[in-house]
Amino acid sequence: MGLKKLAFLVVLFCSIALNAKAQSIGFSLKQHDGANGRTFVFVHDDFTRVPVVEARITVAAYNEINSPSYVVLTDEFGVGEIPRLKDVLKAITVEKEGFQKVSVVGVEQGELSISLKRQPDNRTVVASGNVTGWPKRPNKSWVQVGLVFRSLSAFDLLSFDADSLISPLTDTVDVLGPRQVPSNLVIPPQDVYVFFSSFWIEKPLYRLPLQHSEPVRLAAVQGQVMVEDLMGLSNNNGQVSLEFLNKLKTTRVGLTDALFPTQDFRKDFNADYQVSPYHKVLLTNPPFTSDLIVAAVTDVNGDRETLLPTDIKAGMTLENQNLRTPVLSAPVTSFGKKDVVAIAVAPEGKRITGIIVDQAGKTVQPGPFALVEERQSLNTVSTIDVRAPASGFSTLVFETDYPVWTVFVLPAVGQVSVPTTAVDATVFRYSVSDFHFGAAFNEKSIDGTILLKSLEKFTRASARAVDQ
Repeated sequence: MGLKKLAFLVVLFCSIALNAKAQSIGFSLKQHDGANGRTFVFVHDDFTRVPVVEARITVAAYNEINSPSYVVLTDEFGVGEIPRLKDVLKAITVEKEGFQKVSVVGVEQGELSISLKRQPDNRTVVASGNVTGWPKRPNKSWVQVGLVFRSLSAFDLLSFDADSLISPLTDTVDVLGPRQVPSNLVIPPQDVYVFFSSFWIEKPLYRLPLQHSEPVRLAAVQGQVMVEDLMGLSNNNGQVSLEFLNKLKTTRVGLTDALFPTQDFRKDFNADYQVSPYHKVLLTNPPFTSDLIVAAVTDVNGDRETLLPTDIKAGMTLENQNLRTPVLSAPVTSFGKKDVVAIAVAPEGKRITGIIVDQAGKTVQPGPFALVEERQSLNTVSTIDVRAPASGFSTLVFETDYPVWTVFVLPAVGQVSVPTTAVDATVFRYSVSDFHFGAAFNEKSIDGTILLKSLEKFTRASARAVDQ
């Protein structure tokens, strides 16, 4: 083993050990100037951090991703060495059975670390339990309600939809007769007043389906709504609308430790943190007709990996395009970093553009949204063209029921065109996302375990493989 390779392994293993719990964007890159032109590629399991042996690494010119000029398998350390090649800017692709394929386009020479994600386990488990710590309500005209859902990460924002906070399962609650509500809705036992009389209402137990074996933290938001608004929810086939979220006054939030579900389980936890109105958000119009969702989130560890929503409101809706000025609740005590996220979501989620305001204050002006072009179905175009923003990178993701191939595109290559003939016939949809990290972004030195901390804006456009 050469000294350079040995030094590379030592540095890389130390980096992985120090960031063992960090969520990677999918790759890290350290490019070097020099004459030897060699590139070392280290491949590891994104979850276990264990080296992936005999992963297939292919190298091509950046604009000929499916015409490789060099192939190598990773050794017992998960490392593949690429010699100096005639192509200065390279597309490096890594694949291994049981994992999602990854490509990085725009590599010159140096060290590239690839985190391969396993193909997801399609099994689900159901979490259930009680949420405690309810505050005193103003009077019996108000109903205490809560929602339990997965905590978010910056990655989740790319496909954010208010519906993602709502369980696909429903339970029955007696509100002047049996009514269907989302199974992750929680209503503590209470006496409420409506129509000149009082009645008892309760649904203390939440139920939430989760992906088998996927690490997760559960979050809870407690709040209060008027009785008639809760009845309106049950009249809407158990679906939570953006207008319902606008009427929900959040009071407390809570978060579990990390969980690793492998079977149905019960988890009771407390809403430890009081919240109150804090952020006044002055919005600008998004570049397309959309639902405009605004959320106050607490960045628990300051790394954008665990985002706890403390309030969610609609700045505008598809039905009402008048821009509002939401006021969002945030924790009263010092707890993580207070961020504000504004996300515009086009019909069917075909386009998304969002902004993250770091350490937001009492008055928040997210600023203009990044533009995002609409994408066409694969059967109507010959190539998918991708151009990375100057202060970040782009991803092209092909999906079946889950992502099967992610292509990272760096700014140095300009536009990359991926022929649709290269796409597997099983692909159901694809998406192109842009990540903007600001002036400090350096494509020659990317630490994928901490880069999300500096994310400022993001966009996503998706389309089906075939028009339906």
